[in-house]
Amino acid sequence: MENKMSILGVEYEIVSPEELNAGEEQIGGFHDGFERKLFVAQHEVKEFMRTCLLHEALHAMFFEAGFENYSDDEKLISALEHLLPKVSGEFKRHNLI
Repeated sequence: MENKMSILGVEYEIVSPEELNAGEEQIGGFHDGFERKLFVAQHEVKEFMRTCLLHEALHAMFFEAGFENYSDDEKLISALEHLLPKVSGEFKRHNLI
């Protein structure tokens, strides 16, 4: 996994610690819009890390677009995380992205 990602023209550092915790709960990732960092825990299943990175990048996208209230909406972010991969091929095929 690369260690940098541009989100709406803002460079974010991708940090992959061995483990992430929120209190007593272990989590897959989180984003820090003020520090411009995406944290994605290391995992033996690369698909899990890819999905976590997409999820955190979506948080950052809303944050950078000025929609901080949407940036914190886990239900919206999770829905987009699952829907975008399903429609992106068609969007590309029709030159929409």
